[in-house]
Amino acid sequence: MLRCLFALVLWAACAFGQSTPEPTRIGQHHIGETLDEWYAARHESKPTATCTVKNGKKWEKVPCEADPNRTLRTSENKRDYTWSFARGKLWHVEIMADVAALHRPGGGYDPLNFAEEIVFLTETYGTPSKVAKVPYHNGYGAQWEASIVFWNRPDGTLITASEGYEFDQQGTLLAVDFSSKDRQTEQSQQNKPNPYQ
Repeated sequence: MLRCLFALVLWAACAFGQSTPEPTRIGQHHIGETLDEWYAARHESKPTATCTVKNGKKWEKVPCEADPNRTLRTSENKRDYTWSFARGKLWHVEIMADVAALHRPGGGYDPLNFAEEIVFLTETYGTPSKVAKVPYHNGYGAQWEASIVFWNRPDGTLITASEGYEFDQQGTLLAVDFSSKDRQTEQSQQNKPNPYQ
């Protein structure tokens, strides 16, 4: 009887004790956070959204509901971040080298070293799930490879780091992409071929 009770308690602990995995973090942010949480983490006030509506014969700006599908851009640490929200939740982040530095006084484009970025990503997210090499060549006969490194996170987020694929971009980071499980599912459904065409 005691063994049955112990087995039942152990089964219940395993069945009900399973917690959802921690969301993938990107600095102070995480996949799945709301727009309000995103602004709070940055210690910024959420801007008031305004809509332009026609009132009689003139147009007026009035407060309106913020669009739950929006894209925000920031630049930090020589990186440009594109934060994409869908249905009010962060579902995609793209990180690239800060190319706007070309136009800043005393600035200049400083490409990010691919190998260095992979070390940073591995320190943060662990060993990559997969590394792919893509062969390239040009009209002059030069041949080279560009790497794409993948991390599959416990929350379903896919992280992809891509090396520049042009001949003169070898060894530089093209982009790091964080794609939520929901975004991946939606993209795979959009990419289904039409069997009637």
